Amino acid sequence: MREAGRILHHLRNNIEDGRNTVLITGFQAENTLGRKLADNWTEVRIFGEPKRVRRWTVYRPGAAMGTRTNCWPGWSP
Repeated sequence: MREAGRILHHLRNNIEDGRNTVLITGFQAENTLGRKLADNWTEVRIFGEPKRVRRWTVYRPGAAMGTRTNCWPGWSP
């Protein structure tokens, strides 16, 4: 849900760069950073700092990278 750990540092440093893509898989709880990104908010707070969201977000709510289902065309584990 993108609430802690190094993902926050990656997002803080790269979320304002429109050349990047954020791939979100699985369920995102209400009021979390992951949900805000999945809902295409234009501005979010990371470490208390407002960040303008200028990147692509791809949200696959039913997919998880650990599964062996064919939900990722062209990709196989």
